[in-house]
Amino acid sequence: MLRNAKVSDGSITSDADGNPIIDSSTGEETSITVYKAVDEVIRKGFEVSFQGRLGGAWSYELGWTYYDANDEDGQTGSEVPDNKYNARLGWQQGPWSASLSAVRVDSYLSYGYTVGDFTTVNLNLTRELGHGVSVALFGQNLADERYATNNKGYPATANWGVLRDVGATYGTELRFRF
Repeated sequence: MLRNAKVSDGSITSDADGNPIIDSSTGEETSITVYKAVDEVIRKGFEVSFQGRLGGAWSYELGWTYYDANDEDGQTGSEVPDNKYNARLGWQQGPWSASLSAVRVDSYLSYGYTVGDFTTVNLNLTRELGHGVSVALFGQNLADERYATNNKGYPATANWGVLRDVGATYGTELRFRF
């Protein structure tokens, strides 16, 4: 059990697009510092996952996570979604592999603001080049959802800001394994 534990990851001054975070009540730039105080929090939940092969080159994974905590009142910023779902379909043939995945996060309240309630779909194609080297093409959040997350600084009177996901992201990755 932790008592009076506090964690800070520093200040956030801009959103995912690089724009300054603006306090909607004053119109002025603001920053967000995330702190968490934990005092006798009871957390409970479970995770169910099914994985397998669909024959030959294909694989699948389905999962569900349920989480609840006694300190979640929709006002304190300690909230997380009650339900999170994931699915993945994989393929591998020789040096090639691909994966299509989806993640669904239910909505929940944080500082009185509804966050979550989004689904992301991701796709990647990878080619193993040998000697621990691979190259991949990927697309993340293909539906270009700009879902909101909510952060509030410390002290409790600090302004709160809504940060949005950057949306669809595409790229390439070169990996070296040692």
